[in-house]
Amino acid sequence: MIDAQLGYGNVFGLSTDTGLVGNQYSLVSTMNAIAQLAWQPFSSYLIVRVPARHLMTFMVFAWGTAQACMAVSTSFHALVATRFLLGLFEACCLPVFS
Repeated sequence: MIDAQLGYGNVFGLSTDTGLVGNQYSLVSTMNAIAQLAWQPFSSYLIVRVPARHLMTFMVFAWGTAQACMAVSTSFHALVATRFLLGLFEACCLPVFS
């Protein structure tokens, strides 16, 4: 879903508006998966230690905040940071949902 939004944003000029060159768009796109992979062990620990209702509430709110911050990103570094945060907060959602 997020990569689809990134693709739609690129169709409407995301790369030119943020000054992405070379393989920066690819890095922005894969940063979500990198963060999810890196954060999985920590999210597994949090799932055991923190009650699911509190953890899920925080993760969904933080994910939405990071998504809103991605909408106002104007540079490559801001996009990478917000995509990393999106992956970090998504890493916990799927295991808690199941």
